[in-house]
Amino acid sequence: MTIYFDRSALHPNGAKALNEEAEAIALLFESKPLQPSPPPAFETQREIGPTITEEDIIGEPIMSWTDLKGRAVGRYFVRDGQEVALRNGNYLQFRKLVEKVAGKKPFNLGLSLEFLEEQTFLWLQAARLGSNDQSLCDHLLDRCEAAVSLHDMAVPIASIEVERAFKLGNIRISPFDVRRLERWKTKLLQKNDADLEALSAIEERFQSLRKQLAGSTLIEVSILGEKKFVEAEAIRIADEAASVLRFLSPAAIISNLAFPCHPLGSEHRPLKTILHLAEGEIAGLTTGLRQQGLHHWGLQFADLSEKMNAGLRNIAAFFSDRHLTDHEQRVKSALLSYSRGVASYDPNERLIYAMFALEHLLLKDGSEPIQQNVGERIAFLIEQDPKRRKAVVSNFKKAYQLRSRYVHHLNSVENEEALQEFYKNIFVLLYTAIADMKIHSNHGAFLDHIDNKKFS
Repeated sequence: MTIYFDRSALHPNGAKALNEEAEAIALLFESKPLQPSPPPAFETQREIGPTITEEDIIGEPIMSWTDLKGRAVGRYFVRDGQEVALRNGNYLQFRKLVEKVAGKKPFNLGLSLEFLEEQTFLWLQAARLGSNDQSLCDHLLDRCEAAVSLHDMAVPIASIEVERAFKLGNIRISPFDVRRLERWKTKLLQKNDADLEALSAIEERFQSLRKQLAGSTLIEVSILGEKKFVEAEAIRIADEAASVLRFLSPAAIISNLAFPCHPLGSEHRPLKTILHLAEGEIAGLTTGLRQQGLHHWGLQFADLSEKMNAGLRNIAAFFSDRHLTDHEQRVKSALLSYSRGVASYDPNERLIYAMFALEHLLLKDGSEPIQQNVGERIAFLIEQDPKRRKAVVSNFKKAYQLRSRYVHHLNSVENEEALQEFYKNIFVLLYTAIADMKIHSNHGAFLDHIDNKKFS
């Protein structure tokens, strides 16, 4: 059996400090009679799903109070009609302990804060009840060792279909094969062959899944860690892969075309629903898309190969285990920012993301003048002809003025011709930066290379 979690990496002095702090926090629990939930401000007309009862709960639940964003602001358990809780300042001390745990080897790799918080609270609960037979660190080491393993994950991407599978660094991008779904369904049907109600539910569920997944693209990756960490990491990697796919799409250079290519379920296609009324009653209904976009794009393998051979092969470095140089990280961040704008239906938002990308890639620091330096560095990197360089600088200034009018005066972006040229220039800039990424040892060398062209 392969062991993926190195429990010996925890330094004894670090463990001693964490154990002592945990023992002190275990004394901070406060008890008060369990309070019923307050009634709602008014009776909702929403369709409410099934109610969870005590019979539905397996094991003892850990409960929490949350803010409007769903973040925990306190945790408690119930014992003998009492609410035994860490709240306010005591909860903050508990969170600081969890953050200290997360910053130490071996807890700093492959483990989510949520997992560490739950496991630490379980230990504190046992300490409060006097049922601990381990120190906090021994408890965490056991739980982490059992939870950490190598997971193969696949995240479906919406709005794009690839002709065939290909590798990009450590990830595999492949067309979704509905036969995988059928094989999974067959296994579930065999397990539930005596339960007619379950069989019907499985068939219905898989019909829905087939509609959702057929024609989608999978981002496949192997990740080491516990389940919650792995799921979050898989989504993060899929988000970045979707950004690359948006950059490869026609929408990357078309100023008024959005491409909502995201992990399935997070793509955004604005819809409209309008009720037509007659004498106060519903007489009709209009539904449909609010805005058009590139809602499905097929990436041919020959087209992909051409782009990769022309210089985009270096994108694979963004999905490798190798540590990126500061310049490679800048190029990656600029690409992700620009591509985020490609997914937006809002032309103002798209322009803002494009400007973020340029400033991040082409400025040494915040003290450099943006209009002069950014425009000239674009021009000298992507053009050789002096007249074309002047045109690029002029175009950048027009785009920057549009950005300023929106940011400072909320004026809408209205100059499609200028923006069309602007996005083509940025695309060529990013393409060139990716193709030449390995030439420059650091980001300063990249900027010096451009400036040397200006003054040579």
